Amino acid sequence: MMRPLARGLNSRLSDSPNFQSPLEGSELCRNEGLCLCSFKTERVAQVAADTDTVCPEAFLSLKKRLLAMRITPALVLSLSLTCLSAEAADDFRLVWADEFDYAGLPDSTRWGYDVGGHGWGNGELQYYTESRMENARVADGYLTIEAHKEIFEEKTYTSARLVTKGKGDWTYGRFEVRAKLPSGRGTWAAVWLLPTDNEYGEWPNSGEIDIMEHVGFDPDVVHSTVHTRAYYHSIGTQRGKHVTVPTDRSDFHTYVVEWTPQEVRGYVDDSQYFSFPNERPINPDANFRQWPFDERFHLILNIAIGGAWGGQKGVDPEIFPTQLVVDYVRVYELVGRAKVKEATSLD
Repeated sequence: MMRPLARGLNSRLSDSPNFQSPLEGSELCRNEGLCLCSFKTERVAQVAADTDTVCPEAFLSLKKRLLAMRITPALVLSLSLTCLSAEAADDFRLVWADEFDYAGLPDSTRWGYDVGGHGWGNGELQYYTESRMENARVADGYLTIEAHKEIFEEKTYTSARLVTKGKGDWTYGRFEVRAKLPSGRGTWAAVWLLPTDNEYGEWPNSGEIDIMEHVGFDPDVVHSTVHTRAYYHSIGTQRGKHVTVPTDRSDFHTYVVEWTPQEVRGYVDDSQYFSFPNERPINPDANFRQWPFDERFHLILNIAIGGAWGGQKGVDPEIFPTQLVVDYVRVYELVGRAKVKEATSLD
C-alpha cells in the first residue's frame, strides 16, 4: 500500500501563483494492480481528497510537469515522500537529494569527481575526467554521464565518476537512484557506496555496497552486491544477487539499497531481490570482517569501460558515445522505529 499525499504539501502547492493543473481527467499509471492514480481535480491541493495513493510512476510524471510549470524545486522534492511505502516512510526521512532541475555541470555542492586513468584496481580502460561537459552534464531534468572513445591523457576512452565524498556521507539509510542504463559490450555502469574514512583499513576491509551494477555483455541483468574482508570477489565469496530487467536500457527504473544495522537490502522498483544480514549480533566470532557497515559511506555514480568484469568479452568500438541517464538521486536517513532497532541490536 502506498502512502497518502501529504496534506501540508498540497496546500503549499496550490498556493503557487504559477500553478494550473495539467492533470485533470488523466490516468497516470496502474502499478501492477496495486494502485490506480487518477487525478480529476483542478488543484493538487485536492488530490488527497480524491485519491488514496500516489505511486512512483505517477510521481515521476507529476514531478516533470510541475518543474515545467516552474513550481519551486523544494515543493517538487517534498513529493518524493509520497512514493515510499508506509513501512519505509516510518523508517526513513529524506535528507539529501539532487533532482537535476538545473543546467550545466553537476552541482558542485553535492558532487565531486574521482579523476584519473590508472585502471582503478580493475584494469579499466577509461580516463575519468573532472568538470568536463562531454562526460557529465545536467540538462532537461536529467544528469547524463557519457563515455566517449577518444584519446585523452594517453587513454582511449573517457568517462566520469561522480562522488558525494565530503559533501554527502552517511551511516545507514535508503539510497535511491532512478536511471536508464547504458548499452554496449564493454560498458560497466555502477551506482554504489564506498567508505569515507576506511575505519577498518583499505578495501575490502572497510566494505563496499553495490546498489546497482550492469555490464554491457549481459544487458538485461542488474546486480546488487556487498564486499567485506570475509566476503569479496577476489576470493570468490562475495555476497550478492542479480535480477532480470528487460527494459533497463530503454526505460527508467529505480535502484535502491536500504542499509540498516541489521541488514543491507537491494531493490529494483521497490521489489526486493537481495538481502545481506549482519552476523555480529548472533555470531560471537563475527567482527568487521563480516560486517564493516557501521561507518560513514558516500555515493558514487559512474560508467567504466572494459575492466576485469566489464571487459570480459571485449569492447565494441561502435557503441560510443554511451550514456547513463539519471532522473534523480535521493538519500533518506534512518529514523523512528529503525533507530530504536539500532539502539538495541548492537548492544
